[in-house]
Formats: sequence, structure tokens, C-alpha cells
Amino acid sequence: MDNQENAPAEKPKARFVDAAKRVTTFALKWPIEFDGKIYEKVTITRPTKLQIDALMASSAEGKGFDSESLSPIMDVPYEVYEALDDEDGDPIDTLVGSFFERRVAALRALSEASPSSSDTSGSA
Repeated sequence: MDNQENAPAEKPKARFVDAAKRVTTFALKWPIEFDGKIYEKVTITRPTKLQIDALMASSAEGKGFDSESLSPIMDVPYEVYEALDDEDGDPIDTLVGSFFERRVAALRALSEASPSSSDTSGSA
């Protein structure tokens, strides 16, 4: 019992109650071969707030999306994602885009409510 009493308490972790509902798998109509492996499906995991924050920051910095930024939500290399046939890529893009709609709409509303720094209509 001494080991249990002296061991540091494990820090509790937040977990989704039904994590399986956060995952969507797309069967590819046009499978992709990359680096010796054939990809016949793409699995997307709904991102967490922290992951969305990181993706939005990356986008704001002009970095765009890449393997590193998408790896938490997509189970294929970015090169596979880029090579998808449009018929396969469109529903995936629609789902991934839906994760950002609320944030983008809020940013758009904020920018429309703020006077533009390039607005010179009040200058003489």
C-alpha cells in the first residue's frame, strides 16, 4: 500500500461521453495509393475547441492547412487529402468546413461591425 499512498494522483482527463458519434468515415469511390499504401477510406474526427483554435490561428497566420494542422482530425496524410477525386473530396470538405462555420460567421460579423482601418470617408 505504500506505493499507492506515495504515488502522485493521476490528473483527471476530460473525455467525450460518446466519442464514437464524433467520428465520420467516408468510403472513397476513387481510392488513392500513397507511399506504398492504398487508402480506401478517410476518417474525420470532429475537432475540439483547442484544435479549432489552432487551425484558425494557422489560417490567420497565412499558413493554411497541412499534414500537421489536419492530423488531429483526419486519418490520412495531407498528400492523400490533396489528391482526392473531387467526388470524394467534396463531402469531406463540406464536413470539415462545417466545423468552422460558426467561427467564420462570428469573425465576419465582427469585422463588418468594426470600422475599416482603410476607411477614409471621414477625411477631408
